[in-house]
Amino acid sequence: MIATEEHWQLLFSTDHPFQRPSRTEIDKFLTGFPTDAARELFAAGNARALFGIS
Repeated sequence: MIATEEHWQLLFSTDHPFQRPSRTEIDKFLTGFPTDAARELFAAGNARALFGIS
């Protein structure tokens, strides 16, 4: 799924209301990350760091 180890460069975003993935599609996508840490960075950690949220 992800061809780079640079997970700190990725952020989650949506194009509401145009894309409406199902819970199954979201779960399948998120299981493609190589580690829990990489998944957490993508899902929330990178945005927290970018916006200074603790």
